[in-house]
Amino acid sequence: MSERKERTRALFKKGQKCLTPRFEVDYGGEDRIHFEQGEVMRAEKRVLDDNGEESMYFYLIKFSGSKKATEVWMEEPDLFKYDVDLLHDVSTEATLEAKRRAWRIYKEKKEQMRMIDVPEHLRLRVPPRMKKELYDEYVSVVECGQILPLPRAPTVSDIVENWNKKVVEEVESMSFETREAVAIVVKNLLEYFNLGLRQFLLYRSELPLYDKVIVEGEKEPVDVYGAEHLVRLLVKLPELVCVRMMALPDNAKYIVMAEDVIQDLMSYLSQPEQLETLFAPSQEYKQCYEVMSHIAT
Repeated sequence: MSERKERTRALFKKGQKCLTPRFEVDYGGEDRIHFEQGEVMRAEKRVLDDNGEESMYFYLIKFSGSKKATEVWMEEPDLFKYDVDLLHDVSTEATLEAKRRAWRIYKEKKEQMRMIDVPEHLRLRVPPRMKKELYDEYVSVVECGQILPLPRAPTVSDIVENWNKKVVEEVESMSFETREAVAIVVKNLLEYFNLGLRQFLLYRSELPLYDKVIVEGEKEPVDVYGAEHLVRLLVKLPELVCVRMMALPDNAKYIVMAEDVIQDLMSYLSQPEQLETLFAPSQEYKQCYEVMSHIAT
């Protein structure tokens, strides 16, 4: 039976001491558990499903370590009322029951993660309009020897940020987990773009412009390039990211949710109004020597 129960009031209050379990799983020996003391800094009730029918209290817990204090958001079932015997591992009937409860929650979460079907690669469907945009750009760059002047407007970071705001505003009942998944995808997309642009996304004729603008400049690629290169990353993600290698129990659910998030971004970019405003028309593509000579001057 799940330990997750919806409450009308928070079980813990600001400033209250609490305990959180720490597990040491030894696959060749004995599993151990100990409890760490924390202090409740804030309580927040969050929606857990996109229908708004299930919710739970989350708590911002401050842990005072030996070097510096850290603050972590935790679910209510993962918190235990302060008990000096539990903190110092004194064996009593109450502490033994608390340990059994902690192990039940831990094993339940691991089982939930194992039940998630994690694909080997991201399963993304490229919208037909996006395929056409990619083909038209290929013709301009590869067959006609043209490239786009930089910087582009809006930039990749602008586009992703605007899409993110639109998603959050339109889905008012979005669960905390979905919001967190969107935030993780946004962060990782921008990082992938910065790290992989030169090696995986650019045609050979575009490399001199990259070296001039990015290597010799001060801005990140996400703040210089635009939608044309963002869609190149999106369609290449399935071959660039082996999600099964990343599917550890603690992040498997986010990998599966990431497929829906990225697919939504692809659909957004493929809408007629976005294709018209975000992507450069063919007349903006220039011969390589024209673009480079303009930068040199």
